Amino acid sequence: MNLTIVNFRDVGGSLAESNQDNKSVIKKGVLFRSGEPDDASDKDIEQFLKLDIQTIIDLRSSSYEKLKPEILEIKYPRSSYPFNDDERHRKTVNISFAGRNLYKYLIAAAPWSIKLKIIGYFLICRKLNAARSMAQYMAPRGLVGMYRDFVECCHDQICQILDIMSDKRNLPLLIHCRHGKDRTGVSIAIALALCGVDDETIVKEYSLSQKGIKSLYSEIVKDFERVGLPEEFAEVSPAAMRNLLKHIKRKYGNISSYLTTIGFPVEKQNLVKRNLMVKSE
Repeated sequence: MNLTIVNFRDVGGSLAESNQDNKSVIKKGVLFRSGEPDDASDKDIEQFLKLDIQTIIDLRSSSYEKLKPEILEIKYPRSSYPFNDDERHRKTVNISFAGRNLYKYLIAAAPWSIKLKIIGYFLICRKLNAARSMAQYMAPRGLVGMYRDFVECCHDQICQILDIMSDKRNLPLLIHCRHGKDRTGVSIAIALALCGVDDETIVKEYSLSQKGIKSLYSEIVKDFERVGLPEEFAEVSPAAMRNLLKHIKRKYGNISSYLTTIGFPVEKQNLVKRNLMVKSE
């Protein structure tokens, strides 16, 4: 697919291409991922319509990321979650994946010296300074720590994403964040793990973002440096994703137990699998 949107791909198609038998556990044309589509061209939107994408899940946080007016919103107007029955056809929903809950979690976990700085800057509305202070806690823990933080504190957001996947009327769908590698990467990994995709295949699919963000890499480095995080955070790290999948198994036993623990029941899990997985012959 020749789209100008960064890091765009069909997850099922990517998995099939990486398999020697050209087969995938995940259906083609059902689950897409990308970086932000704010600059989508008219041709991009035509392609979206041809792909019959019904739902766009925007994982960015409006509290600290500037969301541009999107030409895409003409065809995919913003909606609220949960959807009303009259909002089932082509919509965009914002699920602030690394928003307030993550901030609260990180502030609670940070040493008091950093905690007081963050709270002080928030009180005087110096969000960038607060983010840089938070980076003092995040930086040494790297992407490994950030990905673990996602699964330990973004429970509501993960459940919402999967709940949308559980209703076939919302499919096909596109999940995106700013660059399409971290928040989107973890969300996609959880969905694939639920569908029984093995860890190394999940890591391989995640790693495709290295090529997907190549043209914007220097810009991504600047984005992270702006908030005080090192270049490591701009990278696509197979080791970090591999570590995350092992962490879930080590702490919760398996992905289903993890999802049940955070409030996403087995009944809904089965619906997600039914909607995303290729039927076994």
